Amino acid sequence: MQNVGGDATSWAGDIDYSRFLEGILRCIVESWPNIATPLPDEGEDEVTVRLFGQMKLHHWARRSPFRMTLQAQYVPAGGAEVAGIPDILIETLAPPWEEEFVSIECKRLRRKDGTQPCRSGNAEYIDGDGQGMTAFTSGRYPSPCAEAIMVGYILCSCKRPLETLERELGNKAALIRLDTVRIPAFGASAVLPENPNLRETYHLPDPSTKLRRISHVFLHSDVCKGPPTPAKVSQRLGSRMVRRSANRGRAPRGEESP
Repeated sequence: MQNVGGDATSWAGDIDYSRFLEGILRCIVESWPNIATPLPDEGEDEVTVRLFGQMKLHHWARRSPFRMTLQAQYVPAGGAEVAGIPDILIETLAPPWEEEFVSIECKRLRRKDGTQPCRSGNAEYIDGDGQGMTAFTSGRYPSPCAEAIMVGYILCSCKRPLETLERELGNKAALIRLDTVRIPAFGASAVLPENPNLRETYHLPDPSTKLRRISHVFLHSDVCKGPPTPAKVSQRLGSRMVRRSANRGRAPRGEESP
Protein backbone atom coordinates (compact mmCIF):
# COMPACT_ATOMS: atom_id res chain seq x y z
CA MET A 1 0.00 0.00 0.00
CA GLN A 2 1.61 3.25 -1.02
CA ASN A 3 1.88 6.22 1.28
CA VAL A 4 -0.84 8.79 0.60
CA GLY A 5 -1.74 12.15 2.05
CA GLY A 6 -3.36 15.48 1.38
CA ASP A 7 -6.94 15.93 0.21
CA ALA A 8 -8.94 12.72 0.68
CA THR A 9 -10.51 13.16 -2.77
CA SER A 10 -7.11 12.45 -4.32
CA TRP A 11 -6.75 9.08 -2.60
CA ALA A 12 -9.47 7.12 -4.39
CA GLY A 13 -7.33 6.10 -7.36
CA ASP A 14 -4.38 5.10 -5.14
CA ILE A 15 -6.05 2.68 -2.72
CA ASP A 16 -5.91 -1.04 -3.43
CA TYR A 17 -9.10 -2.20 -1.71
CA SER A 18 -8.39 -5.84 -2.57
CA ARG A 19 -5.61 -5.70 0.04
CA PHE A 20 -7.61 -3.84 2.69
CA LEU A 21 -8.40 -6.97 4.73
CA GLU A 22 -4.91 -8.37 4.30
CA GLY A 23 -3.42 -5.16 5.67
CA ILE A 24 -5.67 -5.27 8.75
CA LEU A 25 -4.87 -8.91 9.49
CA ARG A 26 -1.13 -8.34 9.15
CA CYS A 27 -1.40 -5.27 11.38
CA ILE A 28 -3.04 -7.34 14.14
CA VAL A 29 -0.72 -10.34 13.88
CA GLU A 30 2.50 -8.31 13.65
CA SER A 31 1.52 -5.90 16.43
CA TRP A 32 0.64 -8.59 18.98
CA PRO A 33 4.21 -9.76 19.89
CA ASN A 34 5.16 -6.20 20.82
CA ILE A 35 2.69 -5.78 23.68
CA ALA A 36 3.54 -6.42 27.32
CA THR A 37 2.82 -10.08 28.06
CA PRO A 38 -0.79 -10.42 29.26
CA LEU A 39 -1.44 -12.05 32.62
CA PRO A 40 -3.28 -15.41 32.45
CA ASP A 41 -6.32 -13.87 34.15
CA GLU A 42 -6.07 -10.42 32.60
CA GLY A 43 -9.28 -8.80 31.38
CA GLU A 44 -10.20 -8.67 27.72
CA ASP A 45 -10.43 -4.88 27.68
CA GLU A 46 -7.02 -4.34 29.27
CA VAL A 47 -5.37 -6.53 26.64
CA THR A 48 -7.28 -4.84 23.82
CA VAL A 49 -6.07 -1.39 24.93
CA ARG A 50 -2.45 -2.52 24.54
CA LEU A 51 -3.06 -4.29 21.24
CA PHE A 52 -4.76 -1.19 19.85
CA GLY A 53 -1.83 0.96 20.96
CA GLN A 54 0.62 -1.23 19.07
CA MET A 55 -1.62 -1.36 16.00
CA LYS A 56 -1.49 2.44 15.85
CA LEU A 57 2.32 2.19 15.57
CA HIS A 58 2.26 -0.42 12.80
CA HIS A 59 3.47 0.79 9.41
CA TRP A 60 0.15 -0.18 7.76
CA ALA A 61 -1.84 2.03 10.13
CA ARG A 62 0.59 4.94 9.83
CA ARG A 63 0.82 4.91 6.03
CA SER A 64 -2.73 4.07 4.97
CA PRO A 65 -5.77 6.34 4.48
CA PHE A 66 -7.88 4.56 7.08
CA ARG A 67 -9.20 5.72 10.44
CA MET A 68 -8.81 3.32 13.37
CA THR A 69 -10.86 3.91 16.53
CA LEU A 70 -11.21 2.13 19.87
CA GLN A 71 -14.76 1.40 21.09
CA ALA A 72 -16.28 4.33 19.25
CA GLN A 73 -19.89 4.65 18.17
CA TYR A 74 -20.23 4.41 14.40
CA VAL A 75 -22.69 6.92 12.95
CA PRO A 76 -23.43 6.33 9.24
CA ALA A 77 -24.31 9.06 6.77
CA GLY A 78 -27.77 10.31 7.61
CA GLY A 79 -27.34 9.60 11.32
CA ALA A 80 -29.21 6.28 11.45
CA GLU A 81 -29.10 4.63 14.88
CA VAL A 82 -26.57 1.83 15.41
CA ALA A 83 -26.95 -0.31 18.52
CA GLY A 84 -23.61 -2.06 18.99
CA ILE A 85 -20.10 -0.76 19.67
CA PRO A 86 -17.35 -3.17 18.55
CA ASP A 87 -13.92 -3.06 20.15
CA ILE A 88 -12.08 -1.65 17.13
CA LEU A 89 -13.39 0.04 13.98
CA ILE A 90 -11.28 0.57 10.85
CA GLU A 91 -12.91 2.89 8.32
CA THR A 92 -11.87 3.89 4.82
CA LEU A 93 -11.63 7.63 4.24
CA ALA A 94 -11.50 8.08 0.48
CA PRO A 95 -14.77 8.95 -1.27
CA PRO A 96 -17.03 7.42 -2.40
CA TRP A 97 -16.23 4.62 0.06
CA GLU A 98 -16.63 6.44 3.38
CA GLU A 99 -19.30 3.95 4.46
CA GLU A 100 -17.03 0.90 4.13
CA PHE A 101 -15.24 -0.38 7.21
CA VAL A 102 -14.30 -3.50 9.12
CA SER A 103 -15.36 -4.10 12.74
CA ILE A 104 -13.17 -6.08 15.13
CA GLU A 105 -14.40 -7.81 18.28
CA CYS A 106 -11.94 -9.25 20.84
CA LYS A 107 -12.59 -12.08 23.32
CA ARG A 108 -10.56 -14.22 25.71
CA LEU A 109 -10.64 -17.69 24.19
CA ARG A 110 -8.54 -19.19 27.00
CA ARG A 111 -7.67 -17.80 30.44
CA LYS A 112 -6.55 -19.05 33.83
CA ASP A 113 -7.81 -17.80 37.19
CA GLY A 114 -5.26 -18.34 39.95
CA THR A 115 -4.40 -22.02 40.38
CA GLN A 116 -7.45 -23.20 38.43
CA PRO A 117 -7.03 -25.10 35.14
CA CYS A 118 -7.03 -23.22 31.86
CA ARG A 119 -10.59 -22.08 31.24
CA SER A 120 -12.47 -22.05 27.93
CA GLY A 121 -14.09 -18.90 26.60
CA ASN A 122 -15.76 -20.59 23.61
CA ALA A 123 -19.27 -19.63 24.71
CA GLU A 124 -18.35 -15.94 25.11
CA TYR A 125 -16.47 -15.96 21.81
CA ILE A 126 -19.52 -17.22 19.93
CA ASP A 127 -22.35 -15.58 21.87
CA GLY A 128 -20.98 -13.45 24.71
CA ASP A 129 -24.20 -11.68 25.71
CA GLY A 130 -24.67 -10.67 22.10
CA GLN A 131 -21.10 -9.34 21.81
CA GLY A 132 -19.34 -12.34 20.25
CA MET A 133 -19.78 -13.66 16.73
CA THR A 134 -23.53 -13.28 17.04
CA ALA A 135 -23.13 -9.50 17.25
CA PHE A 136 -22.04 -9.64 13.61
CA THR A 137 -24.34 -12.36 12.32
CA SER A 138 -27.42 -10.78 13.93
CA GLY A 139 -26.67 -7.29 12.63
CA ARG A 140 -26.20 -5.83 16.13
CA TYR A 141 -22.76 -4.59 15.09
CA PRO A 142 -22.73 -2.45 11.95
CA SER A 143 -21.42 -4.27 8.89
CA PRO A 144 -21.98 -2.39 5.64
CA CYS A 145 -19.32 -4.55 4.03
CA ALA A 146 -19.15 -8.34 3.87
CA GLU A 147 -16.19 -8.69 6.25
CA ALA A 148 -15.71 -8.74 10.02
CA ILE A 149 -12.89 -9.88 12.33
CA MET A 150 -12.92 -11.81 15.59
CA VAL A 151 -9.77 -11.82 17.76
CA GLY A 152 -9.34 -14.61 20.29
CA TYR A 153 -6.80 -14.14 23.10
CA ILE A 154 -5.20 -17.40 24.32
CA LEU A 155 -3.72 -16.38 27.68
CA CYS A 156 -2.70 -19.80 29.03
CA SER A 157 -1.32 -23.06 27.66
CA CYS A 158 -3.94 -25.63 26.73
CA LYS A 159 -4.45 -28.48 24.32
CA ARG A 160 -6.16 -27.98 20.96
CA PRO A 161 -8.09 -24.75 21.68
CA LEU A 162 -9.11 -24.35 18.04
CA GLU A 163 -10.42 -27.91 17.79
CA THR A 164 -12.75 -27.42 20.73
CA LEU A 165 -13.91 -24.09 19.31
CA GLU A 166 -14.61 -25.73 15.97
CA ARG A 167 -16.83 -28.34 17.65
CA GLU A 168 -18.73 -25.61 19.49
CA LEU A 169 -19.22 -23.70 16.24
CA GLY A 170 -20.77 -26.82 14.75
CA ASN A 171 -23.11 -27.14 17.73
CA LYS A 172 -24.25 -23.54 17.28
CA ALA A 173 -24.28 -23.45 13.49
CA ALA A 174 -27.92 -22.35 13.32
CA LEU A 175 -27.40 -19.55 15.86
CA ILE A 176 -24.57 -17.96 13.87
CA ARG A 177 -26.02 -18.89 10.45
CA LEU A 178 -22.87 -20.86 9.64
CA ASP A 179 -22.63 -21.78 5.97
CA THR A 180 -21.97 -25.51 6.38
CA VAL A 181 -22.01 -26.10 2.62
CA ARG A 182 -18.50 -24.66 2.45
CA ILE A 183 -15.87 -27.23 3.38
CA PRO A 184 -14.20 -26.81 5.73
CA ALA A 185 -16.60 -24.55 7.63
CA PHE A 186 -13.77 -23.38 9.92
CA GLY A 187 -10.98 -23.38 7.37
CA ALA A 188 -7.65 -21.69 6.86
CA SER A 189 -7.65 -18.01 5.94
CA ALA A 190 -7.89 -17.43 2.20
CA VAL A 191 -6.16 -14.08 2.75
CA LEU A 192 -3.11 -15.35 4.68
CA PRO A 193 -3.25 -19.16 4.35
CA GLU A 194 0.31 -19.62 5.57
CA ASN A 195 -0.60 -18.51 9.12
CA PRO A 196 -2.03 -21.43 11.18
CA ASN A 197 -3.53 -18.99 13.71
CA LEU A 198 -5.86 -17.46 11.14
CA ARG A 199 -9.18 -19.09 10.23
CA GLU A 200 -12.39 -17.97 8.55
CA THR A 201 -16.08 -18.82 8.63
CA TYR A 202 -18.73 -18.04 6.05
CA HIS A 203 -22.27 -17.13 7.01
CA LEU A 204 -25.62 -17.33 5.27
CA PRO A 205 -27.17 -14.06 4.05
CA ASP A 206 -29.51 -12.17 6.35
CA PRO A 207 -31.55 -8.99 5.68
CA SER A 208 -30.10 -7.28 8.77
CA THR A 209 -26.48 -7.40 7.59
CA LYS A 210 -24.25 -7.71 4.53
CA LEU A 211 -21.83 -9.92 6.46
CA ARG A 212 -20.68 -13.06 4.64
CA ARG A 213 -17.25 -13.84 6.12
CA ILE A 214 -15.66 -13.55 9.57
CA SER A 215 -11.88 -13.76 9.75
CA HIS A 216 -10.64 -15.24 13.03
CA VAL A 217 -7.27 -14.24 14.52
CA PHE A 218 -5.95 -16.28 17.46
CA LEU A 219 -3.23 -14.61 19.52
CA HIS A 220 -1.11 -16.60 21.99
CA SER A 221 0.35 -14.74 24.95
CA ASP A 222 3.54 -16.82 24.94
CA VAL A 223 4.80 -15.00 21.82
CA CYS A 224 4.62 -11.54 23.44
CA LYS A 225 8.04 -10.02 24.00
CA GLY A 226 7.30 -7.57 26.79
CA PRO A 227 7.47 -8.40 30.54
CA PRO A 228 4.17 -9.27 32.23
CA THR A 229 2.14 -6.20 33.06
CA PRO A 230 1.80 -5.71 36.85
CA ALA A 231 -1.78 -6.15 38.01
CA LYS A 232 -2.18 -2.53 39.20
CA VAL A 233 -0.87 -1.10 35.93
CA SER A 234 -3.06 -3.47 33.96
CA GLN A 235 -6.13 -2.40 35.90
CA ARG A 236 -5.30 1.25 35.32
CA LEU A 237 -4.78 0.73 31.58
CA GLY A 238 -8.13 -0.98 31.27
CA SER A 239 -10.22 1.08 33.67
CA ARG A 240 -11.56 3.34 30.93
CA MET A 241 -12.40 0.36 28.69
CA VAL A 242 -14.16 -1.41 31.56
CA ARG A 243 -16.34 1.65 32.14
CA ARG A 244 -17.13 1.79 28.44
CA SER A 245 -18.04 -1.88 28.35
CA ALA A 246 -20.63 -1.27 31.04
CA ASN A 247 -22.18 1.43 28.88
CA ARG A 248 -21.87 0.01 25.36
CA GLY A 249 -25.30 1.26 24.47
CA ARG A 250 -24.04 4.83 24.73
CA ALA A 251 -21.83 6.72 22.32
CA PRO A 252 -18.40 7.06 23.97
CA ARG A 253 -15.56 8.96 22.41
CA GLY A 254 -13.07 6.73 20.67
CA GLU A 255 -9.34 6.95 20.36
CA GLU A 256 -8.24 7.64 16.85
CA SER A 257 -5.03 6.82 15.06
CA PRO A 258 -2.98 9.66 13.60
